[in-house]
Amino acid sequence: MAIFPIDTFHVTNGSDTTTIELKFVTLNGDVEVTQTGPTVTSYDPLDPANNDRKFDVGDFIYQRCVGFDLYIITADVNTPFYRTQIEFNSATCGYTGGSGGCDATISNIAPTNESITGAADGTITINATSSNGPIQYSIDNVTWQTSNTFTGLQGGAGTAYIKDAIVCTAQLSYFVFTTTVLADGLISIPATGQSRWSALFNPIVFMYQGTASTKFRTEITSGYDGATNVITADHTANLSGICRADISKYLRTLLQPKDDLDYTLINYRDANISASYTVRFCKVTRDADNNEVLSAWQSAGDPFYVTYSAMQIGNKTGGNMSPYVTLPDAVQASPAKFLNDFAIPRFYTDMPFDLSFIYSEKIAGYQIKLGGNGIDVNGNITGALGETMLLNEDGSVLLNEDGSKLLIEQQAPGVLYSKLGVNRLRITQNIPAGSMYLDVFLFYTDTSGNNIPVTESRRLLIDSSPCNGLPYEYLKWMGPTGGWLYYMLIKNQIHEINTSNSVITERFISDYATADSTQQLISIDAQKKITAGKNDVHATEAEALASILYSPKVYRLVDAATNTWQGVIVDTNSLKMYQTYEGRGDFEISYLLPEINTQRA
Repeated sequence: MAIFPIDTFHVTNGSDTTTIELKFVTLNGDVEVTQTGPTVTSYDPLDPANNDRKFDVGDFIYQRCVGFDLYIITADVNTPFYRTQIEFNSATCGYTGGSGGCDATISNIAPTNESITGAADGTITINATSSNGPIQYSIDNVTWQTSNTFTGLQGGAGTAYIKDAIVCTAQLSYFVFTTTVLADGLISIPATGQSRWSALFNPIVFMYQGTASTKFRTEITSGYDGATNVITADHTANLSGICRADISKYLRTLLQPKDDLDYTLINYRDANISASYTVRFCKVTRDADNNEVLSAWQSAGDPFYVTYSAMQIGNKTGGNMSPYVTLPDAVQASPAKFLNDFAIPRFYTDMPFDLSFIYSEKIAGYQIKLGGNGIDVNGNITGALGETMLLNEDGSVLLNEDGSKLLIEQQAPGVLYSKLGVNRLRITQNIPAGSMYLDVFLFYTDTSGNNIPVTESRRLLIDSSPCNGLPYEYLKWMGPTGGWLYYMLIKNQIHEINTSNSVITERFISDYATADSTQQLISIDAQKKITAGKNDVHATEAEALASILYSPKVYRLVDAATNTWQGVIVDTNSLKMYQTYEGRGDFEISYLLPEINTQRA
């Protein structure tokens, strides 16, 4: 009798470690399986008569030591699982070597979708590894192949199998999805969460899905004061049938950076910089005579809204104004932000000043109030600003009963729903004495008497006598988030006059004794230029100030008493920021006033 050890190894089952010595014992030309430790089964994959037979401990595998063939016997330890194998040379009835345990595994399965139900063009790629290669692959555990990719699959669930050279196996479930094609269907709208408000200068995309190269027509309906404006735009689907209709450039005809506020109201809806619109779409085909044929129009649902804003790269909501749109919910994590790009805006109490905010369809009908607290230099509350009723709109709606008014109407006294859109808040209450800052917020009171915030609490830096008798330039401009920004530049100013385009003609002189000149100025263009700035500006404040450079509209205050403003053009190469100490420095900028009305010869 000869004893051939196959493998000796340590296995851990729970907290116990067991040493297993696995042996095959030959006796009179036969083989017996024996071992010490947990239960073992053996398997002889090369036995033609018993190819799927399992051998237990104590069984004999007969007549191995005959002929001149090489046989492989594989043994499995069941708890915990471990597989090893031994090779016998029948000529010598001797042990020739063994291999280690099973490590075959499927790391992942990568599917591609079936293009349409019944197409049977889905695929999977099985990514697997084993130190006992080569690996074979199957998706029915019957038919095996050496390639790890399977094609021609229908949508649905399945199981992938692998086995290696020592018959170690693994399996993993997969799912092949079917791409659902909605004929002429709307698959995406410009909405984030519950916000249907978009920034005008970002993509505003409606996506449709049909067949490849389908033409879709989008109809945008809007209008002020009950008037109806209709804009149409055509877009074509790609080869996958996806149509991406960006309508932002069409919506730009609805808004303009113009300020009509006369600063006589506590709140004012700025019709120039916000609008609502509805969308419907259809498929466009052509008949045999090349005439257009429109399918039935389909609506994109409730109205959408747009503001004169440009959201920046990296914004988590993309071009949607979601952070600035509040919901009437007491547990809302983040009330709406004001449309102001300064971290702490300066509240010039002696000058025209306001804060812009979005009054959305979600809070239409709520009685909105203004609240706030004065804050002293030490951060202590100096007193409440006092509640002021801002918007009293019980039962207000966006549309009339017949749905005829689709836009945000111009503000008019007594028209309750006209407040929807970008509103501008003026603070007219008496500020508590000793206040250096003012925390302001909007809220409403629910039926249980709870005060529910509508906006964030925004801190303002109070500046009650900003100029201190010095020359100043008070500017107002449209900020990137779509609200008006204010700032006062107080510094020694430079006033210049730039002239250009002088037209000169040569005069004919017949009598030099009486002539006054040989040339005549016929026309010339002239503009005043002002360079103004401010000392000791913090870097974060200067960053918001720099938005003057790319603002579409900049005004300077001409007369505070009569609220007269003058549009100016900023010299885009003039901004200077001189850093001095701890992130603070001097800020300077130049701008051109309207052209001087010069006399013409």
